[in-house]
Amino acid sequence: MKQKIVNFLKSLNKKNVTSGVLSIIALINQILVLCGKGVLPIDNAAVESVVSIIFTLVTNCYLAYTNFNVSEGAQKVQVLLDAIKKGVVTIEEIEDFTEKYVNTKEED
Repeated sequence: MKQKIVNFLKSLNKKNVTSGVLSIIALINQILVLCGKGVLPIDNAAVESVVSIIFTLVTNCYLAYTNFNVSEGAQKVQVLLDAIKKGVVTIEEIEDFTEKYVNTKEED
């Protein structure tokens, strides 16, 4: 039995321990709130600020992830990438194009 506990504790990583501790803190807070003793001093303004910050962070992460193409060149390359994904243009055709046109301009 003792060996099983030791093996279990060795298998824990930082993420598991952190999640467990935060869950226990949240559970204790909920029990105390049910008993009428609020531990975390949270008012409406704080909730509004936190929601606003979370919304801003999620929105910015989404925008960075989707990589909106702003410049004209980036938009044209995105059209080309979409054509490759749809199978309209093959990668071999792109390689031939770059070999024919891009490599010749570098030599000049």
